[in-house]
Amino acid sequence: MPESQAQNVTLFSNDLCIKATRNSGRTNKDGDHLLAESIVLDTKLQSQRINPQVNLAELDKVRFQAVSHNKAFGALVLRNKHDVGVVVMAEADFAKLVNQR
Repeated sequence: MPESQAQNVTLFSNDLCIKATRNSGRTNKDGDHLLAESIVLDTKLQSQRINPQVNLAELDKVRFQAVSHNKAFGALVLRNKHDVGVVVMAEADFAKLVNQR
């Protein structure tokens, strides 16, 4: 990655603060949290799996929660047994995210 791109990634990630929601009572390893005050993330631990599996019903649930709380959209964070997280979002929400920049 060129240095300018690396700087952009660093600046972008520093500006986007992730914080646990008040009522979750859990850490960001598992539970709901908010990214940049507008994106609801729901982390699902899949600690027995190397390759996480997507449950589309869970994705629909977090998307509905986001919209009902006036947030831009919701996404899942699937964390495997090696503590590697992947973000899963609907294609339409990804298009919204890309068009915001």
